[in-house]
Amino acid sequence: MDILDDKEKKFILKQAEHCLPDKQSYENYLVFLSALRIINIVLGKEWYDKSSTGFVDERGLKQIDKKKQHPISKLLTEDPNSIIKLVMFANYIQNLYDGPDFVEKIRKYVKDEKRSEITFDKFLSVAFELRMACYHKQNGLKIEFVENPIYQVRI
Repeated sequence: MDILDDKEKKFILKQAEHCLPDKQSYENYLVFLSALRIINIVLGKEWYDKSSTGFVDERGLKQIDKKKQHPISKLLTEDPNSIIKLVMFANYIQNLYDGPDFVEKIRKYVKDEKRSEITFDKFLSVAFELRMACYHKQNGLKIEFVENPIYQVRI
């Protein structure tokens, strides 16, 4: 199952065409935009939009604690190589999306993050679990998402 429909793909192509004339930058930008759209669609607009709002304490001051920074904004403001982590995360989502109970697992992650602060550590933990599930799936093993751990390998 493809997460991005034809309309989404055309929109991304149009955005990239306007921004980058050289072929390599254009292709990199396409991958980057696609990754952000996949994350937005699967994790939801509310989760995704928090990356641009940041965190505000009770006095109305923005927090700068790096551990509390939204994963998207943290990865986009670090060195350019950090963007690869976002692209890889979207790739794991794309590869696992059609698996049993995967969407429910992601919804649970987003729901848990709504109840508390979105943390970079939790994001990295989920990304690692998806990476391992993706690795096992690519090696021909059946992946089943269960409550804890996030996935189980069936031989």
